[in-house]
Amino acid sequence: KGIDGIDLATGHTIEVVEGERVGLRGEIVCIKDTNIKVKPTNSTSPSGLTIEVPSNHLRKLRPVTKAPKSDE
Repeated sequence: KGIDGIDLATGHTIEVVEGERVGLRGEIVCIKDTNIKVKPTNSTSPSGLTIEVPSNHLRKLRPVTKAPKSDE
C-alpha cells in the first residue's frame, strides 16, 4: 500500500512524496514486499533505469479524465 492507503500494483503510475526522490513520477515495474521498483517517467535518468523506493514513500496518481462536452 502507498502512503494514501491505496493498494499498489504493477503498471500503476505513482509519485514519490517522501524521501530523497520527492517529486519523481514513474510506473511500477516490480513489487517485492514493501520495496517497489519504479521506471521514472519525468526524469533525465537513462532509459531502462529502475529505482527502488519504499511503498510508504509513494502515492498512486489517478488518471486525468476529461469532462463531458456540453452542447451549449
